[in-house]
Amino acid sequence: MSSYWSMYIVPERWTLKDCIVIGYMYESMFMLNDEEFKSYMDKERKMWSEFYDEIVRQPALHNYTSDSGGDPDHDKIMEVVPPTGRLYDFPECAYKMIPKLKAFAEEHKGKRYMCLN
Repeated sequence: MSSYWSMYIVPERWTLKDCIVIGYMYESMFMLNDEEFKSYMDKERKMWSEFYDEIVRQPALHNYTSDSGGDPDHDKIMEVVPPTGRLYDFPECAYKMIPKLKAFAEEHKGKRYMCLN
């Protein structure tokens, strides 16, 4: 099964901690000890869901690549367009592989972004 990647603009009010929560929320949930897991299930899960709901409502460049064989340029795209960063200039090859990237980057120049699949 292939998964598709999208690039989202990070809300200005978000801190680094907020970004990390979204970036690692599913993977880190499995590493919680029993006490942390109880806390997560009681209150933090709701907070994490609210962050996720907020990020997916932000301006986005949807489905710019897919892994698992869905896009022959996927590995090269992931090399030249990191999963997180700021929208400045990318190498020219990135704009050729992701045609809508140039307009998206110009519209949101300097803003933080994160890619989710």
